[in-house]
Amino acid sequence: MFSNENKIKLSILVLNLFVLNILAVQPVQAFDGGTEYVAVISNSVLPDTTSAATTALATINGGTEVFADFATAGVTKAVAGNKTAYNTAIASALKTKGSSLTLAEVQTKVEAVNAAVAAATVAALAAINGGSEVFADFATAGVTKAVAGKKAAYDTAIATALKTKGSSLTLAEVQTQIGAINAVAAATALAAINSGSEVFADFSTAGVSKAVTSNKVAYDAAIATAKMFKCSDLTLEEVQTQVVGVNGTATTASLSAINAGTEVFADFSNAGVSKAIAGNKAGYDTAIISARKSKRSDLTLAEVQTQVDAVNTAAATAALTAINLGTEVFADFSTASISKAIGADKAAYDTAIASAKMTKGSDLTQAEVQTQIDVINTAAAETSLTAINAGSEVSADFSTAGVAKAIGANKATYDAAIAAAKNSKHSDLTLAEVQTQVDAVNTAAATDSLAIINAGTEASTDFSIAGVTNAVAGNLAGYNTAIASAIMTKGSNLTLAEVQTQVNAVNTATSSAALAAINAGTEVFADFATAGVKTPVTGNLAGYDTAIASAVMTKGSSLTLAEVQKQVDAVNSATIAASLAAINAGTEVFADFATAGVKTPVVSNLAGYDTTIATAIKTTGSSLTLSEVQKQIDAVNAATSAASLAAINAGTEVFADFATAGVTKAVAVHNVDYDAAIATAINTKGSSLTLAEVQTQVTAVNSAAATTSLAAINAGTELFADFSLAGITKAVVANKAGYDTAISSAIMTKTSSLSLAEVQTQVDTVNIAAATTSLAAINAGTEVFVDFSTAGISKAAVAYKTSYDTAIASAIMTKGSSLTLAELQTQISAVNTAATTASLVAINAGTEIFADFSTAGVTKAVVSNKTGYDAAIATALVTKGASLTLQEVQTQVNNVNTAVANASLAAINTRTETFANFSTAGITKAVVRFKINYDNAIAAAIKTKGSSLTLAEVQKQIENYNAEVAKTALMAINGEVNPFANFAKAGVTGAVLKNKIAYDNSISTAIKTKGSNLTLAEVQTQVNNVNGTSVITALTAINGGIDVFSDFATAGITGAVLNHKIAYDNAIATAVNLKDSDLTLMEVQKQVDGINTGGASTALSAINGGRDVFADFVTAGVTGAVLKHKIAYDNAIDDAIIIKASSLTLPEVQTQVDDVNATGTTTALTAINGGTDIFADFATAGVTGAVLRNKIAYDNSIYTALKTKGSHLTLAEVQAKVNAVNSTAQH
Repeated sequence: MFSNENKIKLSILVLNLFVLNILAVQPVQAFDGGTEYVAVISNSVLPDTTSAATTALATINGGTEVFADFATAGVTKAVAGNKTAYNTAIASALKTKGSSLTLAEVQTKVEAVNAAVAAATVAALAAINGGSEVFADFATAGVTKAVAGKKAAYDTAIATALKTKGSSLTLAEVQTQIGAINAVAAATALAAINSGSEVFADFSTAGVSKAVTSNKVAYDAAIATAKMFKCSDLTLEEVQTQVVGVNGTATTASLSAINAGTEVFADFSNAGVSKAIAGNKAGYDTAIISARKSKRSDLTLAEVQTQVDAVNTAAATAALTAINLGTEVFADFSTASISKAIGADKAAYDTAIASAKMTKGSDLTQAEVQTQIDVINTAAAETSLTAINAGSEVSADFSTAGVAKAIGANKATYDAAIAAAKNSKHSDLTLAEVQTQVDAVNTAAATDSLAIINAGTEASTDFSIAGVTNAVAGNLAGYNTAIASAIMTKGSNLTLAEVQTQVNAVNTATSSAALAAINAGTEVFADFATAGVKTPVTGNLAGYDTAIASAVMTKGSSLTLAEVQKQVDAVNSATIAASLAAINAGTEVFADFATAGVKTPVVSNLAGYDTTIATAIKTTGSSLTLSEVQKQIDAVNAATSAASLAAINAGTEVFADFATAGVTKAVAVHNVDYDAAIATAINTKGSSLTLAEVQTQVTAVNSAAATTSLAAINAGTELFADFSLAGITKAVVANKAGYDTAISSAIMTKTSSLSLAEVQTQVDTVNIAAATTSLAAINAGTEVFVDFSTAGISKAAVAYKTSYDTAIASAIMTKGSSLTLAELQTQISAVNTAATTASLVAINAGTEIFADFSTAGVTKAVVSNKTGYDAAIATALVTKGASLTLQEVQTQVNNVNTAVANASLAAINTRTETFANFSTAGITKAVVRFKINYDNAIAAAIKTKGSSLTLAEVQKQIENYNAEVAKTALMAINGEVNPFANFAKAGVTGAVLKNKIAYDNSISTAIKTKGSNLTLAEVQTQVNNVNGTSVITALTAINGGIDVFSDFATAGITGAVLNHKIAYDNAIATAVNLKDSDLTLMEVQKQVDGINTGGASTALSAINGGRDVFADFVTAGVTGAVLKHKIAYDNAIDDAIIIKASSLTLPEVQTQVDDVNATGTTTALTAINGGTDIFADFATAGVTGAVLRNKIAYDNSIYTALKTKGSHLTLAEVQAKVNAVNSTAQH
């Protein structure tokens, strides 16, 4: 490392320093052997006894110093960039020594850190030359202006330069390569800016400063105009001029908007206001309005800044007060200028702050609060590092401990690498050593992912793991095609930079295609994001189409991206204004709050919002601004949150109160345990708990439950729900038996219980194996439907399985080999798109069946409202004069739903409702047998209130009654008189009638052991334990061939059909013989699915051959078939076979059944209107809730309505008559 001459110089330096340490120190002259090796030593290194130096040294020891304190204390050679490392080293030394460090000891630590940093710089440069660096190595090595997104290009350029030079590059040579790549990128970005095809990041890449995202459309317009005048592309300086000009105009416009109170939050930064905080916007608006009134004219930028600063100061003071009181919300920490606060540690912060307040005897200052935060964070980091070393960490522990770039998917590999490194070291790893292992795993994972990408078998996540940026999941098939083609051209695998080039090219092509589709009006909503359009809103799609079509007509050609953005922004602004107007008028739907820009609205508070907004409008005498609406929303939310917290403290809460109060991660099944823990904590404290204290109790209960669930998983006695309760992600119920086998085997290998991370590894391994098997089955055409989701395919619909198989088989033939997951997804998506288009056409034609609504992408359609939808859509078609788009159909569906919900709520308030009205109105958790009780409770509440109840108030009555029933049922379960129905009433899930005696015995034993009544959670545990035993018994019976049919359901088998039982038994017996041991649940399920698939094929053949019995329709997978229509189905299917000249697929048979049913529905409705109906016609027509004894009354009511209307009643009108008769009969 050193030459002989330098070694001599270094030795002389060491000798001199040694002498200086043992003799009285005198001022010395600089060593003349080369000043680059020796620093001047003077009196400045001696301890300074002045108060400033002493104070600075104390500050350094306390870890609260600013960088200048090092020089003040007398420390030399400190480097600002190394300050954090100095702090860590000094803190560690303090811990070891147990008292403050002297100046000399601090100096030693500073120099040791500097040496380590120097070594790291050399190592980073070596890594860059070796091509194994992580991006942070560029900065560590001293390279400037490196951009993360260009790392692959840097690597390629450096590798080429290394080849040319034949040896490692110096720092300057690396910098040259970085500069060259950046220059090319800058030129490309400038060309894109000139062509109007740039993304916003291109401005900074090109070297343009002070560009603001929200001004991009204006930049594009200004640059296009300037180009037109210049007749050539603009230079960088000319682009900068346009940006500065637009910013100036935007600044003026933003300042005007701020003064008018119509600004969006971004206007503050656009206008040049600093330190504006989004959460304080309503406060700014109020202060600015008040200041304008006082001044009687608009405020200047400086005056606006003064108001913003004043509001911030007041907000910070209020936040600090709340923090001291323990009533703060998490956002108050940042409002009070507290840094590095972590949401998950809030309860710990509150405890530490309360303790520090008690010690101090008064409120803490901002700095003192910060100290408590830092102490908790340090302790949390140490705890997380300990957990990482123990292999018991959760993924979040990596970031808590200070580890950078940890990837959740790599956790199991990190654990293995850290465990191996610990074994080698024979002690726990330091943070830096953990980071080294994480970096090594990431590098290896990136290499693996790159290999997988080259092989074409990657998942979309492999791109980010490999280091590829801007990969879009929807473009996966396109990437694969482009990469495969590039590999063929190159003759070898692509480098990371080459993969990035292909990804960029595909993205550009798909972006262009999406923009073309938008201009043609044939886009799907996702095309806006693909094309690069910002902030599109799903509900505004029809508005965008209209505006863009009009702009295309005016311009005479397609719009550019910037021009499309302009139309989108205009439509968004119009819908925001319309939503705000609706909120002020009290006619809004809940979605209008989000559309208008209101933050954190809660649907259950809607009635409260309307009341407070109406009151505020009366007070102000005019409509509210967005910030004034927000203020009302915040006030209502705060009140409901406080009410929920009070209910939690009183033990009278419903489960939803936890979320309303601001408690996170509460789980419904633990509600009773939360109540018990909170009650105990209240007793201990002697007063109500704060939100933070409630959160602590909830977290403690969850933690205990997670430990119990993990123990059950290790013991093999878990229920499926235990996986998520323990903290396991991505567990799939169908793979449970596989998990159990893998976990049992891993426990045997390890000879002790598995940690959470180790269980997760087993789950992930089983999932990958299952996905691989399913993928192979899909390619072979032997899959069952569940294989699609198991393989990782999304949005597959069971009704299209045959179509998927046909499309996949055709694609395999074209490709000449099996399809990858991405290629299979492409086939599924293509079939779905075709079905969606066909369904939308049918809806517009009025020939749809109900299922067409969901197939077309319409959400929240309700079968009983179908006639209403048809009528509304038909009217809208006449008004528009053309077919409706998906969004326009959705609007009609939403309008009908709202009207029906309002009518249902009115019926509930007037006690004329049927039970179905509860769900129609939007009420959840209503139970039919309690309807009269609900009616009585609602009537009493109306009397108390003096007016009709809102939806939220009705919901409260339902939940209150349900809670009383649950409490009574739980008492009965604990007592001697316990009918089976009490289990469901009390909130117990999964109880089975045939196990009731076993439940009772188990509960009775547990009560004796405990010495008191069981809580709901404890009853649930007993039920789960009995069920677990029943599952094992049933599975044993199935394997032994001594099962009854119900054993399939008991064991957890899905889709078993009674008339296939003998076939199941034979197949299972054969499989048991081949395996030579009992089958797992998953293996039994596979046999059942195999028989079902064979049965479905046989049944479909029988239907096509005309030799079917009615049950064959169900067996084949046909839905909605009705026995009395069987002959009509057979005739229709025969006709379709003749037309097609081949057998029908399952979807084609389904179409014939649906068509016959539709004809039957029309015939039945005609008969009802004509008075020639039989009772069964009501069900056939789609009428629900009809009762035979009321038929004459229905007929009379319908006849009267026919006379009044003068024409036939629609299905909805018939339904209304049936409901009215039922209601009259009931009362």
